[in-house]
Amino acid sequence: MTWYKTAFPKVLYILRGPSGVGKSTKAKELGISGTTLSTDDFWMKDGQYIYDPKKKSEAHIWNQQRTRECLKKGISPVIIDNTNIEAWEMKPYVHMAQEFGYQVQIVSVEVKNTPQELAQRNKHGVPENVIQDMIQKYNPNIGVRDILRSKSPHE
Repeated sequence: MTWYKTAFPKVLYILRGPSGVGKSTKAKELGISGTTLSTDDFWMKDGQYIYDPKKKSEAHIWNQQRTRECLKKGISPVIIDNTNIEAWEMKPYVHMAQEFGYQVQIVSVEVKNTPQELAQRNKHGVPENVIQDMIQKYNPNIGVRDILRSKSPHE
């Protein structure tokens, strides 16, 4: 008798798109479910979203640390539900995925709405001018190689 070892790949999904574009909805449409980690969770206090721009870096580091813990434990799939507008923003997640043997799937959501509509749709009060800036920087056709080659503006 021959035994076959079936390997179910560990997957890290990275959702990306401007605020209000429908990242979570797109994930549901694609049947993606698992452990969802969002930097927005950092801002949730007693069921309310309280954003403090001074703690933005701290919030991203916090989410990356949570992701590392999940990947270290082998949890799959893991879903990163952030805007991830520019390639460099996803780089820490891709490096972690490689370190722990995860396949990376980038899920970019097409922008079909105006900045005004997205400002009305998003759950966290992101203003129209910030969303406009996101749209201008957003390239939906970014792959893992682009991410790995990217540089942070802080480098």
